[in-house]
Amino acid sequence: MPSLASTRAVAVRVAACLCLASLAYAGYREHWFLTDDAFITFRYASNHLRGWGYTWNPPPFRPVEGYTSFLWLVLLEGVWRVLAIEPPESANPIGFLLGLGTLGAEMLTIVAKRRGHDEAAQAADDGRAHPAVRSLAHPEAVSGRAIL
Repeated sequence: MPSLASTRAVAVRVAACLCLASLAYAGYREHWFLTDDAFITFRYASNHLRGWGYTWNPPPFRPVEGYTSFLWLVLLEGVWRVLAIEPPESANPIGFLLGLGTLGAEMLTIVAKRRGHDEAAQAADDGRAHPAVRSLAHPEAVSGRAIL
């Protein structure tokens, strides 16, 4: 049976996580916006769903690559295709969830490093790990999202 001290420590961590998630959501709602550049990606996704491929203008024009992030484009298009939620409605919630995931992964990495039990993170820091493992140990380097 867990001790009272360890139960309290878990409760404090859960409360801290809930507090951080609440603050992140408040900041997210305060800064909810779509830039004009986002609509470029939305147009590419729309044209692809119409069967024209990833192109700015439909045929007879030749395809032109003008989107910023192919992975983001494919993710937004997939949500649109599967859930029927258009990118202007899904982009910010998806970004928020990815941001929370990044924050959670960072918190787990920090806790593991403090305990000294995270060999993958240590190998990543020492340069001994495969680049994919290094990116998992340091998600802030690949997430493209910043939570301040």
